[in-house]
Amino acid sequence: MGLFRKRERETTDAELSAKLEEFWRWWDSAAGELADAVPAGRLAEHADVVSERVNAIHPELAWEFGPGIHSKHQLTVTASGDPALRRIARRWRRSAPRSDRTWSYYDMRLPGSLDAVLRIEDAEVAFADVRVVAERRATGLDVTVYHPVFTAVPAEVRGQIAFLCLDAALGEETTELWIGEIDWALEEPAGSSPLAELPAMLALVTQEYAPEGKMGWLVAEARTPHGPMLVRCLNRLSPVQAPDLDHHVAITAEFRAATSAGMPGPRDESDLADLERALSAAVDGVGQVVAVQTGGGSRTFHVYADNKGADDLKTKVRTFSGARVRVHAAPDPSWDAVRPFRV
Repeated sequence: MGLFRKRERETTDAELSAKLEEFWRWWDSAAGELADAVPAGRLAEHADVVSERVNAIHPELAWEFGPGIHSKHQLTVTASGDPALRRIARRWRRSAPRSDRTWSYYDMRLPGSLDAVLRIEDAEVAFADVRVVAERRATGLDVTVYHPVFTAVPAEVRGQIAFLCLDAALGEETTELWIGEIDWALEEPAGSSPLAELPAMLALVTQEYAPEGKMGWLVAEARTPHGPMLVRCLNRLSPVQAPDLDHHVAITAEFRAATSAGMPGPRDESDLADLERALSAAVDGVGQVVAVQTGGGSRTFHVYADNKGADDLKTKVRTFSGARVRVHAAPDPSWDAVRPFRV
């Protein structure tokens, strides 16, 4: 398993478009040679060149080759868990040529073969020897990873191994979306299971909270110094669900006749219903409502969109009639604005 990365600065949309065009021009001339290098065992000879080309897009991106699902080989260019880079990796994937029998393209690591051996630093980790303990917490799983090599490597390498083991078993997107705390153990924990059993453990959770692959919603109530607060949000609030949507747009409607508890009064219900209908139409195709917060005399719709979508929403919301509405937008690739609602 190859993993190569470096670091650097942000790029503008125009710069990114130019860099992507340059990358695919190079790829068009190099893809055939790289495909021939796989069965010949010569991929390592090309690692520096591929790194140079990927780093030219953004030096913090990582890349790896692997066997494809519907093609012989796949190239993955990934943000490796860095929310600020997910938009760039997704732009790279969307600009890729159509997959064919030889190559396919991904911006997050796919689940891999658990018969493989991970080589990192001076350590070798056979996925078949990895053990895990998975504990249900709210709508996800916390996972502890164990392998005998952990006693011989530094803590930072143990962490890298733990994450890469979960990526191999579940894929990068599923790991980031459904796995909460990730820890590692120096001794095999009681009740541990083979890494290969983790997908089945997680399936019990996803069937409950994302039936038929569609993320469900939860409702929670809290007491604050200003009265009750009611929150309705996606079961899992993670930017990995929508890497392009890296701007938070808070749309707040102030109640005209709030109750003594700060909740909407009867006269507010019509305004809120009209606002929700208008907002649903405005968000369609440009963003996603991920949470709705009610209390303290107002209701806030937490929306994520890309930069242009956020500007469009601000313009549209200011034309809404009825409820007294204010809107605020800001970059938020980590979805920090809704972090308090995560469970």
